Amino acid sequence: MLLISNKEDSRAMKIAHENCIPSLYIQYKDREKCDELILQYLRTYNIDLVIFAGWMKIVTPVLIDGFANRIINIHPSFLPNFKGSGAIERVLEANVDSTGVTVHYVTEKVDDGEIIIQEKVEIYSDDTFENLHKRIQKIEHKIYPKAIKLFSKNFQ
Repeated sequence: MLLISNKEDSRAMKIAHENCIPSLYIQYKDREKCDELILQYLRTYNIDLVIFAGWMKIVTPVLIDGFANRIINIHPSFLPNFKGSGAIERVLEANVDSTGVTVHYVTEKVDDGEIIIQEKVEIYSDDTFENLHKRIQKIEHKIYPKAIKLFSKNFQ
């Protein structure tokens, strides 16, 4: 297990430190060099699966090809709708009845990889960003572990 973060003071880094989980803070300008470094660490630690959470950077083919079909991401919409950043805001602006949460494989295109698991989230007329975001996070915390288990079963 290894945590890699581009935020030195993130909650995840604090949790990793408290639980003696190896962690690495990486700040970079050159995305390819960063992905090369990440790939080296993933191989050093014999990592089987990369799980993105809050990694708001587009990864390069260096990492995608080096870890093909072993990088997953979670997105706060029912893909293929509302790809990219600001999904919850755009969902509310679109005045749709529902959205969702999607776990998918990472590819070179943003939020475009094969879908692993999804769950819908109903939108209420009085929803604000804050309360919709909280409901979406509850679903994220429920389905991300399910997606990881599916990967684990397929990987063995």
